[in-house]
Amino acid sequence: MSPSSASLQIFHGDRVTNPAEIAFARNLKRDLEAEGVEAVLLANVTLGPRRRQIDLIVATATTAVVVEIKAYVHPVHGGVNGPWSVEQNNGGRRELGGTNPYQQALENRFTVTDSLRRQDGRDAKDAVAGMLCLYPRAPAGSNIPAGDFKLAIGGYAELVALLKVPRANALSLDQWRAFALAQGLVDQSMQPPSSADLLVAQYLTAHADFGRATLGPYVEPQFVGEDSTAELARRIAEGEQLQIVGPSGSGKTELLKRLAAACAARGNIPLLVRGRDFARDIGPLLRADAARYSREKIPSLFRASAEAGAELVLHVDAINECPADKRAELVAALQAARINYGMRIVITGQEEIGLPNSLAGSTIKLNQPGSAQAQRIVEAHLGRALALPEIAALEVVATAHDAVILAAVLDRASVINGRYSLYYAFTRARLNSAPTEQDHRRLTELATAMRIGYVAAMPKSAAERIVGSDGSTVDAARAAGLLWSDGGRIGFRHDLIADFYAADAILHRGGTPEDLRALASQPIHAELREFILGGCATTQEIETLLTNAPDSRLLESALSGRAGAKAQAFVLSRMRDLIAQLKRRYSDIDLALPDGVKSARELSSLVPGFTDTVEDDPIDELYLNLIPAALGDGLLADLLDLFASVDRRLLAEAERLKEQRPDIRLAWRAAAFGTVYGMHHFSGARHLQTLLHAIQNSWATRVEDATKLDVASHLDAFEYLSVGQLFLLVSALRCARFERMPARFPELLPRVWRTQVYHLRLLICDIIRFRGGELGEEDRVAVREELNSYLTDDNLFLNSSVFDALAGVGGIEHGFTIEAAVKEYEAMLAIPDSPEACSIAVSAVTRTYDHPFCEIYWEAFYEVLEVEKRQALLLRGLRDRPGDLWFTSDILRALRRDPTPEAASELQQLARGPRLDSHSHQYAVIAYAEAISLLAKLDLSVEATEGVPDDPAIRAWHEAAPLIHALSGGNAKPSTDAFVACGVAEAFDVIQRLKREVRILDYDNHLDVAFESLWPDMVRGLVRAVLAGDYVGKSVFPAFRSDRSLEDEHIDAALQLLAKVGRPTDLALAQAWLDHPCHGERALETARALERSETGQPTAR
Repeated sequence: MSPSSASLQIFHGDRVTNPAEIAFARNLKRDLEAEGVEAVLLANVTLGPRRRQIDLIVATATTAVVVEIKAYVHPVHGGVNGPWSVEQNNGGRRELGGTNPYQQALENRFTVTDSLRRQDGRDAKDAVAGMLCLYPRAPAGSNIPAGDFKLAIGGYAELVALLKVPRANALSLDQWRAFALAQGLVDQSMQPPSSADLLVAQYLTAHADFGRATLGPYVEPQFVGEDSTAELARRIAEGEQLQIVGPSGSGKTELLKRLAAACAARGNIPLLVRGRDFARDIGPLLRADAARYSREKIPSLFRASAEAGAELVLHVDAINECPADKRAELVAALQAARINYGMRIVITGQEEIGLPNSLAGSTIKLNQPGSAQAQRIVEAHLGRALALPEIAALEVVATAHDAVILAAVLDRASVINGRYSLYYAFTRARLNSAPTEQDHRRLTELATAMRIGYVAAMPKSAAERIVGSDGSTVDAARAAGLLWSDGGRIGFRHDLIADFYAADAILHRGGTPEDLRALASQPIHAELREFILGGCATTQEIETLLTNAPDSRLLESALSGRAGAKAQAFVLSRMRDLIAQLKRRYSDIDLALPDGVKSARELSSLVPGFTDTVEDDPIDELYLNLIPAALGDGLLADLLDLFASVDRRLLAEAERLKEQRPDIRLAWRAAAFGTVYGMHHFSGARHLQTLLHAIQNSWATRVEDATKLDVASHLDAFEYLSVGQLFLLVSALRCARFERMPARFPELLPRVWRTQVYHLRLLICDIIRFRGGELGEEDRVAVREELNSYLTDDNLFLNSSVFDALAGVGGIEHGFTIEAAVKEYEAMLAIPDSPEACSIAVSAVTRTYDHPFCEIYWEAFYEVLEVEKRQALLLRGLRDRPGDLWFTSDILRALRRDPTPEAASELQQLARGPRLDSHSHQYAVIAYAEAISLLAKLDLSVEATEGVPDDPAIRAWHEAAPLIHALSGGNAKPSTDAFVACGVAEAFDVIQRLKREVRILDYDNHLDVAFESLWPDMVRGLVRAVLAGDYVGKSVFPAFRSDRSLEDEHIDAALQLLAKVGRPTDLALAQAWLDHPCHGERALETARALERSETGQPTAR
C-alpha cells in the first residue's frame, strides 16, 4: 500500500519527544484503525508568523481538530483566563508558568485556520475545531472549564467522541495532505517499527503467552454497583487510577490479573507487584515481574515504552499485606513511579487507604459472592454445569476462594457439609501421599504458632522447628499448594487455609463441650469460630457453643449452612421455639388508654402490658434479629400463624376498649395494630415492631434469596390476610427488591389503606415510590387515581409520603424547567438581606436533594446559576440563625466547589468548636471540621476574636483547630502542646470523634483528620495513656451509642490508632486487652500490626 492510499497517514514536523504526545498518537492510531476511520495526522507542526508549535492536527473525512496536549500528574485548577495552578500533595497550589492553556489551545486553532486561509483563501473556521486535551484525562480533583463553542476541553475519551461529530465545510483528506506537504512535513506512515516498538511488542507477546498458560477460568467478581471488568479496563485505559477494595477471598487478585491482561491487550505495559514483597525499594519487585516477559533491564524497558508510546500501568496486589511500618514507603515509591515515569497505579486491598493527590482515583468495592455467583465460579473451574444434587453444596461458600476450593473437591468428596468439611476434604486431597496424618497434625501446629504469634509468615528455620527439621512436611505442603515459600519465609497460601488448620487444632484440644466453648470464646479465636462450629460432632457441642453467643455472627454462620447441616437445623429449631414463645406472650397482651387522653387527637399510641410472669420468660434478642434472614428457610408459615394469633387478640382488645370508653371517638382497631406493629411510646412490647422493621430493611437483598418466597402470591390473596399478616408480607416486599410486584397491586393498595394503620400506609407508599415503575401502564394509572384520593388537608406529613408515591408512578406532571429554577434562585437573592432571607437561602441547597424536582434544582444551582450568585446564596445560608447543622454541612460542602474569602467570618466562628446546642452532634463535628478545611483552602487563618474557653473539654476543640488547619493544607506549623495540655481524655475525644464522624458520614474523601500522619508521637502518647488502665473518658458530647460507654469508644479507637503509630514495645499493651470481651478482637488486630511492624511480616487479612 502506498502512503497516499494508506488508511492512516502521519506527517511529522520536528521529531516528537514528549512521552504524552507519543502515547496520545499511538492510542489514536490504534483506535482509528480499529474503527476503520481514514485519517491524516499532522504532528509537531510549526505555523504562522509567530512560529506557533502545534502538537497535533487530526483530520478525517468529516472533521478536523487542532489538539493541544497537556499531561498533568496532580490536580490542576484554572479558567479561560489567568494563570493555571497545579495542586500539591500538601493541599497548596503551585502556579504554572507560561500561557493560559485555554488561550494557548484557542490560539493554536486560529493559527491553523489562518494558515489554511493563506494557502488557498478558504475560511476554515467552521471546518476546524480546537481542543485542549488533558491526556489521558484531567487528574481527579481538578477544577477546569468544561469548554465552550470556541474550544473543547477534556480527556482523550472526549477527543475520540469529538472526532465522531461532523463539521460543516470539512476539508478533504487530500487537502490536508497538500497542506502537510506545503509546510514541509515528512510522511512517516510507512516507517518500519523502531527498536523500541519491537521491544514493546516482544514484551506484550510474552505477557499474553504467560497469561494463556497460567490464568485459570474467570468469573466476574461481585461488584458493589454496576462495574464490570471490561468497564474498569476501559477506565484504566482512559487514564483513571483505581483502588479496588474487598474482603479476603472476594476475587481481588484474579480481577487485578485480568486488568493487567487487558492493559497488555491495549498495547500498554502492565507490571504487577505484591504488597507483602515490598521491603525498602520497589525496584527489585519491578525487575522480578518484568523478567518474566523481557530480558531488558528496567531502565531500557521504560525508555523503550516512552519512545514507543506504550504507557506503564503498575498493578499493586494486596497493599494491606505490606508491613505496616513500610506502607508509607510503598506509597512514596508509587508516587515516585507516577511522577517520574507517568505510571498509572491500580491498587487492591481489604480497606480503602489514604493516597496523595498524584495517586488518587476512584474506589471500586467488591462483595463476597452470593449463591448464584458462587455457582458460576464453581462451574467455570469444573468446566461443566452443576448437577441438581450438587447445587446444595453451594451453601458452604462464603468467599470466592471457597468456590474455587469447592470446585477442586466436588468430584472427589462424597459429602460437603459446611466449610470445615470443605477445607478438610481439600487439604486431605492435596496431601494425598503418606504420611498424611502426620503432615496434617504438623500443619495445625504451624497455624497455631502463627496465630498466637500474630504473624502470617515466619522464617523457614522457625517453621521447621515446629513441623520437623527434615523439611518433609514443608516440602509436601508447598507441592500441594498449601504453603508458599519465598525469601527464606514461609506462610499459608491463603489465610482461610491457615484458619482451618488453627481451628482443627482447637477441636482436638477441647476435650469437653465446655472446654471447647472456653477456647472458642477467646477473642484471639474469633475468626475461627465458624470452622470450630462446623467441626462439632454432636448437638451438645453445638448448643454449648451457641448458648450466650457474644454477637450474631456465629448464629448467622450456622443459619447459612456454612457451619454444617446439624448447626443449621439447631438454629432453625431454636427460632421456631422463639416464634412460639412470641405467640404465647403476645396472644395475652393487654392494651390500655394512656391517662388523660380524652380525644383521638391527643393519642399517640395505646399502652401495652403483659402478665407478671413475662420476666421469667425472656426473649433472646440475638435469635429474634436473626429471624428475617431465615424467612426463606421455612419460617414464613410460622410467622403468619404468629401474626394471625396476635391479630385476634388485638381485635378483642380493641372491642373491649371501645366498649369501656364510648365517650371517645377513636379508630380503636387501627390504634391497637399501630401500637404493637407500628410504634408506641411506652416501655416493653417492642419485639414485633423490631421484627417487622428488621424484615423491611434486611431480608432478601440478593436475587437467590428473593426467589425462595413468593411474597407477591401471598399478597394477591389479601382478602384472607389479617392486618398483622399484611404488615409482615408488605414488610418483606419492601426489601425483596427482586421479588415481582403483586399482580393485584391496585386492589391491594386500598385494602392496606383501609386498615388506617399509619406505619403500614407509609410502608406501602415507600414501595410505590421506589418500585411503582415496575407496574404495567394500566396499573400505574389505577394506583395514581387511588393515591390522589388519599390527599387530605388534615395530615401534611402523610401527604408528603403520598406525593413521593405519586412520583413513583409518574403521577406528578409539571412544566417546571431549569430556567424557572434559576429565576427562583435569583428571586431569593432579590429579597433584602434579613433573617428570613437567610432561612430562605438555606432551601436553595435543600431543594437540590429533598424536593420532587430535585434534579432540576440541582442542575440549575450547580451547573447554570452564575458562580457569584451561588456563592451569595450560600453565604446567606451560613448566616441563618440558629441554623440546622445538617443543612450547614450541606452548605459548606456546596461552598467547597467555589470557596470565597467573603465567608471568612462565618467559617472562623464555626471553627471555634462544634456547636453544642445542635440536635445532631455528628453534624456539629462535621461543620466544625469542614469550616476549618475551607479556611485552609482559602489560605485564611482559624483565629477569631473571642477568647480561649475555660472548660478543658471545650478548649480541646478550640486548640485542635490549628492542627486540622495544618492537616488540610494550611501553611502554619502549629505546636501540639496547648492541645495535649487540655488533658488526655479531652484531647483524645476530639481525635476519636473527628475520625469516626468523618468516616461514618462519608466525608473522608476531602476532610483530613489523620492526626497520626503529622504528629505520631503525640498520638502515641495519648493512646498509651488511654490503654494503660483505669481510664476515665471525658467529652462535651454524650456517648455515641447507648450500649457502649464513652470509655469503650475511646479504647476501641485507641487500639486502632496503636496499630498505626505503635512501636514493638507496645505489643504488651495490646496483649493486655486480648481477653476483654468487647475489645479482644480489636486488640488482636493491633497485636498483629505491631508484630508486622517489628518483623516485617505481611498482614494476615
